[in-house]
Amino acid sequence: MVLRDIMECEKRSFRKQMKELKLLPHKYFKIGIFFTIASFVGIISLNIMGDYLMAKQVIKNVMLVSVLMISISRDKEEDEMTLKLRSQAFVFAFIWGVLYAAAQPFINIAADFFIGSEEEGWSQLSVNQVLFFMLMIQLSFYHVAKRMR
Repeated sequence: MVLRDIMECEKRSFRKQMKELKLLPHKYFKIGIFFTIASFVGIISLNIMGDYLMAKQVIKNVMLVSVLMISISRDKEEDEMTLKLRSQAFVFAFIWGVLYAAAQPFINIAADFFIGSEEEGWSQLSVNQVLFFMLMIQLSFYHVAKRMR
């Protein structure tokens, strides 16, 4: 009897939390895809045309926000399982993002050592690079897990 009451209380709590979790409507997924592709094309064209640092930074920020929009937009059919997979994907992406940020400088040093580069291999990662990596890991893990269920 007590175990059943606890389980019912947990189910109600979970349902309440899921109602409070606000995701963007599904149309933002398509908007995010459009702006991601447009940003990618913009970065490639700026690399071909010349060195426009300010424009590149703006486009990188637009790309980061558009990938975030893709990441937090609803699926056409959103249920408890997809919300659970989404939260697991965010945890997975956070862990891999921290590992990536911690290991990348050492990988750069090792690569410079083996290549024989005279430059100092210790470099800082940009915030955009780490956040973009985390969002791409989250999207990849979420969509693979969703297909496998």
